Amino acid sequence: MKLLKKTACTTATVQFVQYSLYYNFRAKEPNARERAPTPIRAHPLFFRDRNRWCQLQSKFAGGVRGHRARVHARPRLLTPSHKRFPNPKHSTLAQARLRPRKQTLMLTKAMGLGEPLPHMSKHGCIYLDYNATTPVFPEVAEAMQPYILEHFGNPSSGHIFGRNCKAGVDLGRAQVAALIGSPSPNDVYFTSGGTEADNWAIWGSVAIAASAGCITPHVVTSEIEHPAVLEFLKHMATKGLLTWTAVPVDEAGLIDPAAVEASITPATALVTIMHSNNEVGSLQPIADIVKVVRQKEKEQPGTGAGQRHIFVHTDAAQSLGKVTVYVAELGVDMATVVGHKFGAPKGIGALYIRSGIQLPSFLHGGGQESGRRAGTESVVLIAGLGRAAELARTESAQLECHMTRLRDMLQSELSSQLKGFTRINGLEAAIKGSPIPFTSLSRALFISFKGLNSSLRLFGSARINGPEAAHQRLPNTLSISVKGLNSSLLLSRLADHLAASAGAACHSGGGPTISSVLAAMHVPVEYAVGTLRLSVGRHTTEADIDEAVKMIVKEAQAQGVEC
Repeated sequence: MKLLKKTACTTATVQFVQYSLYYNFRAKEPNARERAPTPIRAHPLFFRDRNRWCQLQSKFAGGVRGHRARVHARPRLLTPSHKRFPNPKHSTLAQARLRPRKQTLMLTKAMGLGEPLPHMSKHGCIYLDYNATTPVFPEVAEAMQPYILEHFGNPSSGHIFGRNCKAGVDLGRAQVAALIGSPSPNDVYFTSGGTEADNWAIWGSVAIAASAGCITPHVVTSEIEHPAVLEFLKHMATKGLLTWTAVPVDEAGLIDPAAVEASITPATALVTIMHSNNEVGSLQPIADIVKVVRQKEKEQPGTGAGQRHIFVHTDAAQSLGKVTVYVAELGVDMATVVGHKFGAPKGIGALYIRSGIQLPSFLHGGGQESGRRAGTESVVLIAGLGRAAELARTESAQLECHMTRLRDMLQSELSSQLKGFTRINGLEAAIKGSPIPFTSLSRALFISFKGLNSSLRLFGSARINGPEAAHQRLPNTLSISVKGLNSSLLLSRLADHLAASAGAACHSGGGPTISSVLAAMHVPVEYAVGTLRLSVGRHTTEADIDEAVKMIVKEAQAQGVEC
């Protein structure tokens, strides 16, 4: 009887893990049909009140395209069966004591590309701020449910409750590793988010250089990095722990690898450059930067003892889920992953550390994450991050096309309704003095507005910020500056109807505070004040674009902008 109890107790966990691993490998096959993992939602045994069980069944009604979840009852009852069911002899609980019982559960309905999320639509506010954060995707929430309702153990524990959670952590690690093209899942270390990962990469690289004999390690970064990098560098510099150089960007927001090379000194321990910028969407030439760093590493001896190695770290927070990022192809030593930028919940991220690099621990305590990052793993968040990574990997081609189409549609509709002319920031030298024939609206970033007869003028009432080439720009991001528009005022008036971001903040009694990114790109103040960052995502629809354009144009007219 004890053996039967043990079997019934462990079957559910084993089956869930086996199915998840099976899905993980099947998804890698080119022609494999996409299948949703089948988490164990809940079971009457976990609820003392049968009514509560029925409420949950109704709440999760919807189903996932005929998928079935196999549920096995737990043998030990929370309360005697006769207190919960009128006739225990004929109840499912009595049967569950003897053998596992298959039961179909109602799961949350999966929402595909371009399908609006019901809980977002009910607010009546159009969401075009995916670069700030994304909603938790339905499939991700589904994958997290077992670790909320059933699997509660500590992953470090050896008993069944711990092993179930350890399997979930391992699966999530493998899924993140597959997304970034890591040679081994063991190179992925979970963190609380992007800030911790960036801080850890900087602190660890400097610590290694200092231990090798470098008195004051040097770090190279850029002027448009996230505050998680720039503010931490400032903090460490005030403590006398490092010196740092921020290389400039051109007017398109791109970094020249030659500028990085010129900034490297004999004391340089780390080069940290973001993979893509969150405001204008510029994709940086990380692979080319790695090449010049490696060449400089050979030519220039270091100040420490032993063979010199300059670490290269990239913050890929804004790129994952939008474009392909393979760490092995880039050649980086470390890369930051942030879950809430591609459908996972907030509070979870990861740092990729190339095998062979002994990066010191940033947090000290227990021996979690192979002894490198102390703190009990949040299994439910890791499960969500892993599922979001799986979605981003399997949907990458379709998702990029979806976002590009909607971004271009947004750009085209705005261009057709605003009076004036626009240009891509950073192309002055190429077109100054002569009009350029207008060619295309679909991919071209030179846009014709009303009144323009098949030619482009340099200056006008609006402009697009960012690179011209599609391969140098995120597919979902549109940064547009409108002269004469107060973007902060526009967004505050539309706060209940349109969610987006501004490029400047205006304060009473003082001048505008311009974004550090736009300032680094030398965007004129009169344009920067009117900058809108509009970013689309997985669940943005064409109807969202149409309605957003109408609201923006109407508010621009109210501010005196010609339309």
